Amino acid sequence: MQSLSTLELLSATAAHIGGTFLAAGIAMLIATSRTRRPGLILGGFGMLGGVLNAAMLPGQPAWLMILDVALYVPAGWLAAEVVLRLKGADRNNQKH
Repeated sequence: MQSLSTLELLSATAAHIGGTFLAAGIAMLIATSRTRRPGLILGGFGMLGGVLNAAMLPGQPAWLMILDVALYVPAGWLAAEVVLRLKGADRNNQKH
């Protein structure tokens, strides 16, 4: 881990957060409820995986672990928000 550049470390974090965002978005598309719960649950699972990753891979900079773990739930929330707004736009378009 010490041999990786900051850009390489950030790209790995972006991949982790992007995967959580995508999974939460897909869960929201499948869900029939109009709540953010599926997205937040997937964000929580992503955060759990991030914590386990941080514990299993020693030598990560502290800032990377904090950044990685801190962004999973917001990514799930953001995906839920985006999908709910898209679903609302679809419903508004169908009324006209």
